[in-house]
Amino acid sequence: MNDGHKMNMSIRERKEREKKLRKDSILNAAEKLFFRRGLDTVTIEEIANEAELAKGTIYRYFKNKDELILTITLKAVRIFNSIGEEQINACTGTWDKITAALKAYQLFYTDYPDYFRLFLKWDNIKIDFNSIEEKSIHAEYLKETNKIHENFMTIIQKGIEEKVIRKIDNPKKTLFIFITTIFGYFRTLVTRIDLIEKRFGYSFGDCNKGLLVLIERTFKL
Repeated sequence: MNDGHKMNMSIRERKEREKKLRKDSILNAAEKLFFRRGLDTVTIEEIANEAELAKGTIYRYFKNKDELILTITLKAVRIFNSIGEEQINACTGTWDKITAALKAYQLFYTDYPDYFRLFLKWDNIKIDFNSIEEKSIHAEYLKETNKIHENFMTIIQKGIEEKVIRKIDNPKKTLFIFITTIFGYFRTLVTRIDLIEKRFGYSFGDCNKGLLVLIERTFKL
């Protein structure tokens, strides 16, 4: 490899590092503002000011604010999946795995509260399911969220085979309803936990123990 080629490689690598650092700077600025003020009120101009960049620079890395939100939400989903897979893989029995999956939500909420709240704001994710480009951020988001369904489906199917979970006529549809219900449950719990603790005296952990009992009574043979 001649010196000229080495120099070109070095320049290209430096530019890639600078590009990554700038993109990370934008994401960090956006996270800071989104977590502090919510998604709706923050503007691209404010994110640019926080990152100490020109507004036009933001659009070199992200098409719009929605793509920024989706990128950060994808990060949140990946954090959750990592916690969930670690908890589930540490267990062998079906009900231990279901307990571990619910524990993952609690650990995610405890360790990453800002990402957890963003994770539950699915109504802020704008995706046209009829036109998703391969290798796009939208495709990555769907791939990661599908892992949640796949992990639960694996547990449910194995539980049915082992006859510890009652037979379900349409496991896929039942799982969809179950996960949607779980999301709604955690969304309400997180946004109203202060009121719940004050009015009913139930902590986050108390509610989850009750949820597990309800799930066992619904599905367990």
